[in-house]
Amino acid sequence: MRGLESFKSGAWLTRERLIVYPRLFLALFLAASVLWIALSSNGRDLTGKPLGADFLNVYAAGVMAVRGQAAEVYDWAAQYAVEKEAMGGETPFYNWPYPPPFLGIASLFAGFSYPLALALYVAAGALIFIAVLRRSLPRTKGALWALLAFPGVFVNAINGQNGFLTTALLAGGFSLLQNAPVAAGALLGCLVYKPQFFVLVPFVLFLGHQKKVALAACAMAAVLCLASFLVFGGEVWRAFFASAPLTQHIVLEDGNTGWQKIQSVFSVVRSLGGGLALAYATQGLCALVSLVVAVAIWRRDAAFEIKASALVVAALLVTPYVLDYDLVILAVPLALSARRIFETQSAAPYEKSLLALLWLLPFLARGVGSLAVVPTPFVLGAFLVVCWRSASARPSR
Repeated sequence: MRGLESFKSGAWLTRERLIVYPRLFLALFLAASVLWIALSSNGRDLTGKPLGADFLNVYAAGVMAVRGQAAEVYDWAAQYAVEKEAMGGETPFYNWPYPPPFLGIASLFAGFSYPLALALYVAAGALIFIAVLRRSLPRTKGALWALLAFPGVFVNAINGQNGFLTTALLAGGFSLLQNAPVAAGALLGCLVYKPQFFVLVPFVLFLGHQKKVALAACAMAAVLCLASFLVFGGEVWRAFFASAPLTQHIVLEDGNTGWQKIQSVFSVVRSLGGGLALAYATQGLCALVSLVVAVAIWRRDAAFEIKASALVVAALLVTPYVLDYDLVILAVPLALSARRIFETQSAAPYEKSLLALLWLLPFLARGVGSLAVVPTPFVLGAFLVVCWRSASARPSR
């Protein structure tokens, strides 16, 4: 009973643990990264995969866009040929699933060798991530250490993924929302390159009395889509829509990505042997409940940090295709919730312990998923309930 009460109040999360454990994790991650790079050869790790493997499709797409082959990035054979060209021989295939607006970012790295492009991509993303997230942190000793040591940072970086940009856009948009709604919407609209996370944001904001932000987000998304049409041509959009069903079938429905990597309710059902119809139905129910809860929280007179945290968590719960490296965006609710707790000196029951679990989640998700089922939807669902209870109990400041 004493242990349960400590978990409920968060008393076990002492000041000393908050200072020491992040430093230990950061040292562990840095050592693992140095070892991973030191044991690599010709840009490949010990398994033969490229370093920062998921960046390879970004790099190849950028090269093809610069060559005037933008529409061919959705042709798997053509893209694979460029990936092999970049890595010098056989390499696993990494398809390009992103909509055309992201080709603009990919093109920026086409003029460098793959290793240098990867280093610049990860470094630039990490710097932007840290610069933006620092504004959301509580002003307390150890907060920056906790951010730097957040396992989501390591998982995203080692995979060469774009989660740093996604997180920075979310955090930046939320930081401007109250004082500069149009600028906030413009930043959030840039999330159109990651449509599975973008689609919920303007919808919830529009229904949650933030119409100006929502409309600005939609306008920016439209501008980016139009710009990609003008720069890369209409054929690239036709190719994107034509390739989407194949990507959905191979990457998501057949589980070729690995059910332990996909962190959704859909993945839980499929990993337990459920069919496609059941998986989609369960995911749809999860999405509907998450949407309703998020909208209800935004329509309440609740603290802004609670609203923003709920929206990020709901965005992760709505999509069937969310990977463990996407969990780096949990840095947003972690920072905002910690700041609110620090400033108000109060937290909802189980909130502190759930925040600690959210912090650890990117480190645990894939491993637990390999042994049983991915824990992410259950942890996120529990945190969304806490957001709901906090929104119901606390007036805004």
